[in-house]
Order: sequence, then C-alpha cells, then structure tokens
Amino acid sequence: MTKDQYTLVNRITDNSIVFISVLAIPLNIIIYFALRESEYQFPRYIPPLLGLVTVLAAFLRGTIPLKPKLWGFITILFLTGCYNLLLGLIDMASLWFVLAIVYALFISRNKEALVLFGVSFLVVLVVGILMITKISFIPLQYKFETCQFACVAVRILHFLLVGSLIYYILNKFI
Repeated sequence: MTKDQYTLVNRITDNSIVFISVLAIPLNIIIYFALRESEYQFPRYIPPLLGLVTVLAAFLRGTIPLKPKLWGFITILFLTGCYNLLLGLIDMASLWFVLAIVYALFISRNKEALVLFGVSFLVVLVVGILMITKISFIPLQYKFETCQFACVAVRILHFLLVGSLIYYILNKFI
C-alpha cells in the first residue's frame, strides 16, 4: 500500500469509526428499550456493549495502528451482523456483513475479504434455513406489535448508517 493509499484508508476508517460511534448511541438506546419485554434480558445488553467499544475506539483511533484498528472495526461490524441474525433480522445482518467485507477489502492481500464473505454467507444461509424450517433459535421473545415504532426506526437507522458509510467509501475512491 502506498503512503497516499495508507493515509486515505486510515482517514476513511477513522471517520467511519466516529460516525458509527455517534449513530450507535441513539440506535442502541432504541434497541435497548424495544427489547425490554423480552423473555431473556442478557442479549439486550449486547448492542450497548458493542456501542461502548466503538466509542472507545473512536477516542483511541489516533493511537491505534491502521491494521489492528481496521481488524477491530471489521470484527465489530461482523459481530453486529451476527447479533442481527440472532434476532432473525437477515436483512439488517446482511448490511453489516457487506460493510465488514468492504472494509476487509482495504487489507485483503491474503483474501481475507473473500473468507469473510464465505463465512458471512454460510451464517446467513444457516439462519435462513433455520427460519424456513421454523426451528426456533432466537433467544429474544419480542413482539413486533409492541415495538413497531422502535423496530422500524432501528431499520431506518441501520440503513442510514451502513448506506452512508458505503457511499462515503465509494465516493472517496471514485
């Protein structure tokens, strides 16, 4: 990677981490309250935890070398996708996986992005099959009727967040 490419990727990554950490705050608050009637309470604490890690990464972004920072960010994006799969939200999980793959392309000399794509596809496929066969795997018993506003707001914020970052990355490179 040339020095200019390194600088561009580092700037994109830093700005993306800050953007996600800012938007994670309202997103995670909405998710936390939307799942308050869930039978299992532990999974409801995962989004705020991931949000706190992202906020911490935003504060430390200037002190972390690019490659570990990028891998940490990709891990957060991938885990967010897995969490959405845990809720049975394949559409939102797919957005997070695509975003993780895009960032993996920044450092994909050894085909890490392709491996990430393959793992993401397999996970989505397995969850899809479980959903089609009506095998219950979702540990949260949330009722869409009671959280309709929150569920729609979360989907809109997810699209805004992921779509904005993909637009930002492509705009910087094109």
